[in-house]
Amino acid sequence: MGASSRLRSLQYIPFLENKGWEIKVSYLFSTSYLDALYNNKPRLWHSIKAYINRIKSLYNLGRFDIVWIEKELFPFFPAIVEKYIKFKGIPYIVDYDDAIHHRYDRNNCFLIRLMFSKKISVVMRNAAIVIVGNEYLMMKAIKSGALNIKKIPTVIDLLLYSKPSINSSKSITIGWIGSPVTSKYLNEIMPALLDVKKNFDIKLLAIGYYDKTPLYDDSIIE
Repeated sequence: MGASSRLRSLQYIPFLENKGWEIKVSYLFSTSYLDALYNNKPRLWHSIKAYINRIKSLYNLGRFDIVWIEKELFPFFPAIVEKYIKFKGIPYIVDYDDAIHHRYDRNNCFLIRLMFSKKISVVMRNAAIVIVGNEYLMMKAIKSGALNIKKIPTVIDLLLYSKPSINSSKSITIGWIGSPVTSKYLNEIMPALLDVKKNFDIKLLAIGYYDKTPLYDDSIIE
């Protein structure tokens, strides 16, 4: 259910295994956690279990040649573990497709800003490779002092999708893919969509949209 994991790493596993790599996936948050998150249910116990399981998984790090981290090992926790991995001589790759550093340096809570504003910079700086999905994240990696940066945009496997048929209709469908957590950001692009609607017959196909998200205009959402 986690789009970042699915498209940034999991979809490449069959290819890597065919090349001879042995891969062990150790997720942080479970499907039950994401279900609680997307449905606005309590998830404290899910988080506690996730952190405990992550700590257990770290005991076996010594048998791996490299560790691939999605974003960070422990959200809202200092980069102590990432530093420890480097100290042990185990190289790690860290991958970013979102500007998660802003969950810290732009947080409304002063204490979080004080404690964690530089955390992602530390994680990037100690990584053997930093993989970023866009130029904005690349600039963050450069400013953080990362020495080996690769830009790999998020892509899909075209073989999983059939070719679209030619639509002779004058109606235009714009696709949006997100989640119940990110659907609130539709408000930010709604003015642009409504401007386009003045000259074109458009509809917005929202995949992952939470229909209880308060939007000031959802007349074009399907």
